[in-house]
Amino acid sequence: MKWALVTLLGACSFSGAEGSPPPAPEDGVDGPLAPPDAPPEVDAPPQWRVVETLMVDTASASPVVSLPLAAGVTYRLRATGTATVIDGLEGDAEYWDFPNRRDSGCCEDVGIGIDDPIIDLDTRPDWGPYNEAHIYEIEWMGTGAAISAQYQDTYYGNNSGTLTLEIYALQ
Repeated sequence: MKWALVTLLGACSFSGAEGSPPPAPEDGVDGPLAPPDAPPEVDAPPQWRVVETLMVDTASASPVVSLPLAAGVTYRLRATGTATVIDGLEGDAEYWDFPNRRDSGCCEDVGIGIDDPIIDLDTRPDWGPYNEAHIYEIEWMGTGAAISAQYQDTYYGNNSGTLTLEIYALQ
């Protein structure tokens, strides 16, 4: 029985003396496998990058037009800044008269409209709740066409300044 055990051990191949690298894996994977208790690799969060910046003039009824946005692609639109609007008060992409936080004037929903050429009490999109930093973001689905951005107001003669509209896409 002793000889059988010695013979069996003699047929085995031992490698990896102390300090030497582990044997190469036999399953085609490069390098050692992760230990079973290692945390799974996490993908990095998506990174957004500015693809275009538009300046929306609050003193003009003329819209600014972007480059075409790819159909079926989700973009982020980010509106920032303040300007002088309606009787010398400050306004941003969605609100004006900040101490009172008004969204609408007498006959218009004031703010930046996207693909919304009709000035009325329903400016689209809704940029969300008031933000003291005057930064608003929404998601926007591209259609293969450009978007137009216009400051919505019925009287532009008492407005001055521009608001910034950035278009973001995933990298």
